[in-house]
Amino acid sequence: MKMPQGDAGFVCRKCGSPSIELPTPITEEALVMCGRCREVIGSWLDYKRTISRSIRSAGGNAVAWSADPIIDLAVSMQKR
Repeated sequence: MKMPQGDAGFVCRKCGSPSIELPTPITEEALVMCGRCREVIGSWLDYKRTISRSIRSAGGNAVAWSADPIIDLAVSMQKR
């Protein structure tokens, strides 16, 4: 699923908010919902991919940090 883009890397299609509500438990298939209107944004995997692309596209001297080792790996691999 392709998520709409915004300054934060994504926005809710329904209300335009970049806020999210994290799924519990967090699994790759778990649904991430908009923090404002609770519209389904996509799966946790879709969300991570969107944010990872946003971090990589920042380029330049941007410093990327994430507690998620998958996103950290994607960022570090791009730097090679």
